[in-house]
Amino acid sequence: MARNLLDVARREAHRLDEEQCLMSELTMEGLTMATYEFMCQKCEKPFTLVMSISEYEKKNFRCPECKSKRVKQQISHFQTKTSKKS
Repeated sequence: MARNLLDVARREAHRLDEEQCLMSELTMEGLTMATYEFMCQKCEKPFTLVMSISEYEKKNFRCPECKSKRVKQQISHFQTKTSKKS
């Protein structure tokens, strides 16, 4: 079940508009996911990946366009949610 949710989250991440918050967290059935922006250094195309923190720590990123591993993470905007009002 969690694997299917992960696939859905990844597909949705590719649909994110560049103007939207790109470091948002998605929580689905206890699975916390983050959105990361990359630039492929081979084909020079930007892309977005949604993955868990444990997946991110493996550093196994590939460009979905050309399948190159020569990718660089981009600095992007982020948004956080807190339970307390400031």
